[in-house]
Amino acid sequence: MFKSRSSLLNVFLTLITLCTCATAQLRNCSAATPSQPNFIFIFTDNLGYADIEPFGAENIRTPHLNRMAAEGRKFTHFCVTAGVCTPSRASLMTGCYAQRVGMHLNERDFHVLRPISPYGLNPDEITVAEVLKNAGYATTCIGKWHLGDQPDFLPTNQGFDSYFGIPYSDDMTARTWDDGSEWPYLPLMENETVIEAPVDRDYLTKRYTERALEFIETHAKPGRAQPANSTNNQTPITNNSAKPFFIYLPQAMPGSTRAPYASPEFRGKSKAGPWGDSIEELDWSTGQILDKLVELNLDKNTLVIWTSDNGAPTNPPGSELYRGSNAPLHGRGYTTAEAAFRVPTIAWWPGTIPAGTTCEELVTTLDILPTFAHLADVTLEDVYPDRGKAAPGASTSLVDGHNISDLLTATENAKSPYDAFFYYYTDQLQAVRSGPWKLFIPLDEPQRHPHHPRNGETPSQPYLFNVATDIACQQNVADQHPDIVKKLAAFAETARADLGDRNTPGAGQRPPGKVDNPKPQILASPTPDQDSNDWTAIFNGKNLDGWESREGAWSVADGVIKCNGTDDGKNWLIYRTAEPINFELKLKYRYLAGNSGVQVRSKDLGDFQVQGYQVEVASPEKQGLWHHSLAPTKERSHLATAGYRVHLGVNGQRTEKQIGDPEKLQSTINPDGEWNDLHIICQGNRLLQSINGNLLADLTDDDKSFSARKGVIALQDHGKGTQVEFKDIELKMLP
Repeated sequence: MFKSRSSLLNVFLTLITLCTCATAQLRNCSAATPSQPNFIFIFTDNLGYADIEPFGAENIRTPHLNRMAAEGRKFTHFCVTAGVCTPSRASLMTGCYAQRVGMHLNERDFHVLRPISPYGLNPDEITVAEVLKNAGYATTCIGKWHLGDQPDFLPTNQGFDSYFGIPYSDDMTARTWDDGSEWPYLPLMENETVIEAPVDRDYLTKRYTERALEFIETHAKPGRAQPANSTNNQTPITNNSAKPFFIYLPQAMPGSTRAPYASPEFRGKSKAGPWGDSIEELDWSTGQILDKLVELNLDKNTLVIWTSDNGAPTNPPGSELYRGSNAPLHGRGYTTAEAAFRVPTIAWWPGTIPAGTTCEELVTTLDILPTFAHLADVTLEDVYPDRGKAAPGASTSLVDGHNISDLLTATENAKSPYDAFFYYYTDQLQAVRSGPWKLFIPLDEPQRHPHHPRNGETPSQPYLFNVATDIACQQNVADQHPDIVKKLAAFAETARADLGDRNTPGAGQRPPGKVDNPKPQILASPTPDQDSNDWTAIFNGKNLDGWESREGAWSVADGVIKCNGTDDGKNWLIYRTAEPINFELKLKYRYLAGNSGVQVRSKDLGDFQVQGYQVEVASPEKQGLWHHSLAPTKERSHLATAGYRVHLGVNGQRTEKQIGDPEKLQSTINPDGEWNDLHIICQGNRLLQSINGNLLADLTDDDKSFSARKGVIALQDHGKGTQVEFKDIELKMLP
């Protein structure tokens, strides 16, 4: 059932459900009807109006989108509701302006949600996924979400059966933010669990595409024959358990970084640099999806819509890197310019949408929910029984969008359903569109105004453009059309009363979701299983069988390996019996003088020297040492993690960053001369280190080769005067 705002509403919806089920008799109330089409909504990130060939790109090749446009319908006046990610996506999901659902601005994140935000799309809001799920659809979200990274706000709690993707923008990587919050590695999530961190952004488009194709194959319509396997002539398989499906595919690219990501097959292939590479891969992805629908005979029952969440950020002329084109529109993304809100859009539904056509009427992402609901045979009055009884000044509409199915199918004389459409920059109403006219209303303190040269310093004048004939917004005709200015200004007053303006709330606004004590989305640390019977002792307590070292540095006495130190300090004690990749290692050590270390997945350089990942063993009180840290030695040159400090070596220069609490570290490590328990886990691209039961380091290495790298286990001699002892060394292999 739909989420509701009160227990009374829950009761009301339950009664509706019971009545509907009784009427349907044998049919389940959430069962699909035969006429329901599948929906696929592809939402690219920051892609500009002229970044694809059907809309004028000259340096980016998009043959599959050319085909989609030739077989479908272009929308040249399709708008989003914000120039940035979060509010734009909130409107798509809810059919409401972001200002109505509280997703336009907050004091912590400004207008784009950041990692570990307490805010997100309110679970009380009803999303397009919930509307369709309740109508019998299988629903999935694959890609960038950006409507809250806390569990209450994730797609699986907003109507999606499953989720695979990153919870926010691809540039929101590990760092300390301005407010002191520690952002985690960029996580890839499966439903509500982080499965990789940091995710390899080069492969996001490819992996999202593969997941979408898998979902389509799994949810092919009942009775639709799957193609026979041409290699073994198997009989076509008929799927009798599938539902109609809704795939929301918010692609991460071209995204928010200076140089977008693409897989090796596309990297360096475009004439538009990394930006173009990523778009050409998006084009390939679209072709894969369309081909799969045709292959499975689903094309004539599937509506695919392809667009962007806002316009391109662009770079000024002469910039080194290309960051998209919004030509011939005025301005750039992140504002209320036409280039920020008006995005390239193609709809494809063979046999229903007329091929090779263009719609020049104003439609928006607000229309997706009511249109999909109509096509799925859902009555919105049943979805929102508590709406329509608004406070004075608030809209009485169920949602802010409209059913545009007549414009999709090119019904004769179909017109835009909008009397007025509003352009907000965060909480400031800046412009209104009605028909072909767009009015930038006069403002006392304009914020990031795309036409006023001195934002926030001087009041702005009214700007009126005919965005149908003056697409670049070069001719301000406000003085020539005072009647139109007056008409659109009246619409603005209605919006202010309903949706608010600056610090004045509107009567129709609702709060965002908010949680206490938000947590970062991080990989769960593997739980050490020290009681398992799979442990193997690799030191027998008597001698160094299975180990090798140069004579004189290492010895065994009383069940303990002792590091005596050599003059040059270049003598490792190397375990020769195995070179494990995934394993747990546990041992006891005690520090007496100098320092030593434990190395894992390390390269044998010969002459009893190794190079690789190392846990230093030293007194936490000694300065200039790596204090029980898990860190790479000279073989690696990028950031590693530590229990207390991090060292970053670049071109021979070392810098240091403290990331832990030295007092906590000192309380974790036993005093010099006492034994400590050291536990190391290597699995995939993760290394974890705990001392005396306390996790001190968790490293996720972004080197693709690391997760499959073999290497020796070794104990290190740091030179004359080193006195460190080891015992009870055990190894357990992991899958």
